[in-house]
Amino acid sequence: MVSVVEQDLKVARQALEVAYSSLRAAEWKLHIFGLSEDQIDVLAKNTQGDHAEVIRYEMRAPFDGVIVEKHIVLGEALKDDTEVFVVADLSSVWVNVRVYQKDLPVVHKGLPVVLSAGHSISMAKGKIAWVSPRIDEHTRTAQARVVLLNTDGNWRPGLFVTARIVVDEIEVPLLVPKVALQTVEDRLSVFIKTDEGFEPKPVMLGRSTELYAEVIKGLQPGQQYVTKGAFTLKAELGKGAFGDGHAH
Repeated sequence: MVSVVEQDLKVARQALEVAYSSLRAAEWKLHIFGLSEDQIDVLAKNTQGDHAEVIRYEMRAPFDGVIVEKHIVLGEALKDDTEVFVVADLSSVWVNVRVYQKDLPVVHKGLPVVLSAGHSISMAKGKIAWVSPRIDEHTRTAQARVVLLNTDGNWRPGLFVTARIVVDEIEVPLLVPKVALQTVEDRLSVFIKTDEGFEPKPVMLGRSTELYAEVIKGLQPGQQYVTKGAFTLKAELGKGAFGDGHAH
């Protein structure tokens, strides 16, 4: 009889040790999820006895971010390995850029990149962080990754962007936006501000990019000229609305 009791006691102690081990493992996991000792105590008190209470459980992500996916519905029973939410830190984003095969010799890690995504989002600058060693056999392009700061949150995953990789930089004395250039009497001109209003001023151009052109003659640094609205001034000039070549 004594041996049977001792055996039962031994089994009970082993079960208690297993229970304590499970408890410590559960508490350790809760600490990893960001719960404090007080929160763990509240959980323990509300799950003891025959009438456990339903409590509100606060889920905490291990980092700041925004929820990009939700895999839970009201009333759903959860397991400890259930993926409830997907959280992303969008303070910086990756932009995947396709680089043509012919351009790969001059594209490398560290090059600055100017990104645009339409008129509603201002252009931004980033740097190439990685260039794939593989070329897509269908598009004949390689993928380059640009890391971009996203403090205002405007750059969203899935957004279509246009990238201009700066492979070389040359300082020039004077640049004007190409929207300021208008052809007047077969000569490229900009409209400059005068005492009487505005008048077309012929200019000679040097090097240019997609958006800007170098002026090597006809305009001085600091001289005021029209950017937005230059086409309208040209149209008024064509209508003869200018007096002696001036717009008022």
